[in-house]
Amino acid sequence: MREDIHHLLVDAGRARWTYKEKRGKRKKSKSPQRDHITPLIRFLHSRTGQPWSKVHGEISSRYRGRRNLHSNHVWDHVWGLVEEKPLSYDPPYHSNGYPLFYPNLYVDQHGILRSAPRYKYPPKKQDSDLFRRDGKVYLRIEGIWYCMGQEEEVEREWRGHCYRLSIFRLRPRHQTWIEAARAKVWSPRSKRQLSKKELKALNLR
Repeated sequence: MREDIHHLLVDAGRARWTYKEKRGKRKKSKSPQRDHITPLIRFLHSRTGQPWSKVHGEISSRYRGRRNLHSNHVWDHVWGLVEEKPLSYDPPYHSNGYPLFYPNLYVDQHGILRSAPRYKYPPKKQDSDLFRRDGKVYLRIEGIWYCMGQEEEVEREWRGHCYRLSIFRLRPRHQTWIEAARAKVWSPRSKRQLSKKELKALNLR
């Protein structure tokens, strides 16, 4: 373990000069203090597969207990990343009851340091009523497909509509133009119904 890890974890902030227009004076200030725990995360993950007692001893040889502020800071981050007594191991759960994900680590039933799995984001739901091709947007409303025109032009037209409403201190009932078009509250000027030939060419039938 690096001996200067406590210097890497804490950034005291950089002094810089700021200029205030009202007073016309320069003032020296500091950026806020920040923590950089990436070096510690890299160290702990490089020791996965090893006995936790060995890794713990390696850290303790450099930082014995909580003798000073540096030791306290390092150990606070270590215990924030490593769970010694998880509720379950497959999948790993924290002792407080929430699941563990990367970059957290845990100690398994054999005393080995393990890395928690990465969080798997749920797949995005595909909108079967919305279709895009060659910059154009096609929308199905009540079972009928419409060509709304070029997406950039439709977005520009929708922003203009929202701006006109804001002049009268009104808000659009829907956040996006797609929601408004489906609710038949608003539609672009270029909206037109697709013919059978176009539906066949776009494979939308």
